[in-house]
Amino acid sequence: MKRFFKQRETYIGIALALAFQLAFFFVWLSGYHGESRHVNPLRMAVVNDDPEQGKEIVKAIHQRLTYKISDLNSLHQAKKNMNQLQYDMIVYIPGNFSTNILKGKTANINFYINQSNSKSTRKAMENVAKEITTRVNEEVFIQKKAAITKELKKQSESQNKDNILKTPNLMDVINGFRINGVHATIIKTNEVKSFSATMVPMMVVLASFVGAMIMSLQLSFAAKKISRLYSKWSLFISRQLINLGIPMFISILTVLLMLASDVHFKTSIFVIWLFQSLVLYSFLCLSQLFIILFGNAGMLLNIIILSAQLVTSGVIIPRMMLSSFFQTIGKLLPATYAANGYFTTAFGDGNLTKDIYCLLLISITCLLLSAIRILLAKENSPQTNATA
Repeated sequence: MKRFFKQRETYIGIALALAFQLAFFFVWLSGYHGESRHVNPLRMAVVNDDPEQGKEIVKAIHQRLTYKISDLNSLHQAKKNMNQLQYDMIVYIPGNFSTNILKGKTANINFYINQSNSKSTRKAMENVAKEITTRVNEEVFIQKKAAITKELKKQSESQNKDNILKTPNLMDVINGFRINGVHATIIKTNEVKSFSATMVPMMVVLASFVGAMIMSLQLSFAAKKISRLYSKWSLFISRQLINLGIPMFISILTVLLMLASDVHFKTSIFVIWLFQSLVLYSFLCLSQLFIILFGNAGMLLNIIILSAQLVTSGVIIPRMMLSSFFQTIGKLLPATYAANGYFTTAFGDGNLTKDIYCLLLISITCLLLSAIRILLAKENSPQTNATA
């Protein structure tokens, strides 16, 4: 034990263990603090095909709810936009809504909830659907009460009071007077039955970045051991070639493991492999940057970045429920676009183009910053008798 505690690496190991605890608790607790107050930014589309009471319901939804609500004319277009992750839920008022209300039948409001989201987002949208249904029932109740009052007044002025309740118009209104006459139909779109598929975004982000930061650290150790044998640019370029090639190999194994776990995708296996290769490469570029800039101390920053990416990527709770500070951080980190891509390919049929561009931009930026740091570093003195 005395010999162990004389070694510098022993203290580094203990420091890293403490750093993991501090980073996770600090980032996670501050990131998720007050998340319940940020439910309002969840995005919702309303499609109304009922020309009568539907307009009043849409107006009431806008007045009483503080969510981000968009009015659309086409249910098909709304579904298409939701598959591209523009909306978390669609509220659809069918054309026969008013007719069913007047006839005393159950009137349905359809809620399309996109399953291509974190579990907390899906749960939040289900609660919103219940809230909207309750408020619509209240609105319809008020309208029916007003209709009965109006009809009573009209009939009382035009005929004998004893025959008021026998008039057809009033009886139709009374027969349709149901406190809970509106029913919510929740339709889950892009639903995946396999539990393992729902864990893919978080699993990929966690496994890929942990693997990337450990690989970057070990490559840094290896580079230091042979730093006297080769120039700084030879070492740097060699590391980039390794960073470029290894993700392509590891991603084959990643895709095979996901398929073996009964995870099915809405796009081709080749595209998934290419996307995962880019995800891992962007993680390597990011984790390498901090180690090149700060040496072994950069590992501490990588631990903090790991925590930040899990919080801000949307794999646990939606990014809209985070504070604006953490939402901004999420836009700068590759895990956000990795999670978006896997939500799209495992659940929806959206386009990966934007996520790919963002991952490429982050990778190139990190690579350029690393190259600038190498440019400013002192040149090594290569040994002419190097045989490695």
